[in-house]
Amino acid sequence: MTPSKTNTTTNTTTTTTPQQRLNISPKVPAFLLKSCKSGKPTYISMVHEAIVEIGDRTGSSVPAIQKFMKNKHIYLQNLKQKQFSQCVYNALKVGLKEERFIKVRCSYKLNTAWVNKQKSVHKANEAKKKAAEKKRKKEMEKLRMEKERRKKEVKEKEKEEKERELKAEKERLKAIKASQTEEEKLLEERKKKEKIETKK
Repeated sequence: MTPSKTNTTTNTTTTTTPQQRLNISPKVPAFLLKSCKSGKPTYISMVHEAIVEIGDRTGSSVPAIQKFMKNKHIYLQNLKQKQFSQCVYNALKVGLKEERFIKVRCSYKLNTAWVNKQKSVHKANEAKKKAAEKKRKKEMEKLRMEKERRKKEVKEKEKEEKERELKAEKERLKAIKASQTEEEKLLEERKKKEKIETKK
């Protein structure tokens, strides 16, 4: 007989990255991404992605950026061209103001110095978060240990109290027994005396 084959299924949990969730290229660091209330990426995030993906050393033109954005994010095709162009220009304007983008004639490039600075800031913030989390865990562990210590103390006190009560009860019973034996002795002596008197 051939042994029966058993189908074993393994549960694999897949975690989605911010880039996957927003349909943005993984070349754009997650800490630079922002999303709208609707859950879609902001225009500045999409413009950043377009410049990175186009990868032109001389810079990316506005029409090239818009074309990439519409091809990648289909829902943008439903917008009116005037509205869409205005949103793109506003994003480029903000990017230039915060020095994320560099304008070269009519094209735009990514400012690597700004990106590196943001990476350093993000790294420092992450280090602070980790340190704070480590401190929090340490404090929680300290509180847990203190709670365990107090719990142990309470148990020990309860045990001692029970032992004292048990000892006191034993002493009481011993005293009762001693008094009973003393009464029995006195009664026995009295009986003996009565017997002697009756014989006389």
